Amino acid sequence: MVSYAAAKAALNQMTRTIASDLAGRVRVNAVSPGLVRTTATRQMWETDGGAAAGANLPVGRLTEPDDIASAVCFLLSDEARQITGITLDVDGGNHLGSGRTPVR
Repeated sequence: MVSYAAAKAALNQMTRTIASDLAGRVRVNAVSPGLVRTTATRQMWETDGGAAAGANLPVGRLTEPDDIASAVCFLLSDEARQITGITLDVDGGNHLGSGRTPVR
C-alpha cells in the first residue's frame, strides 16, 4: 500500500497545485473513485451482484459508473463554479475507514 498511498497523495497535491497555478482562468478538480461495478472489477462482485462489497461500505451499496459520471457532471456545472483544487471521493464512504477495497 505504500506505493499506492504515495501516488495518491502526489495526485491530490498535484490537483491543488495546478488549481492554484491556474486560478481565475480554469477550475481544476479530481475525482477519486472507489471500487466501481465495471467489467474490470467483475470478479469482485459478480457472484452476488455486489451485495457483499456494498454491505461493507457506509452507504450500503457498491458504486456504479453513473455515480462517478454524476460527480464529474456536477464539478463541470455552474453549480460548482466556486469549487477548485479538491479531490472528490466517490467511493460510498470507503475513505472514512481504511481506504482499502471493501471486498473481504
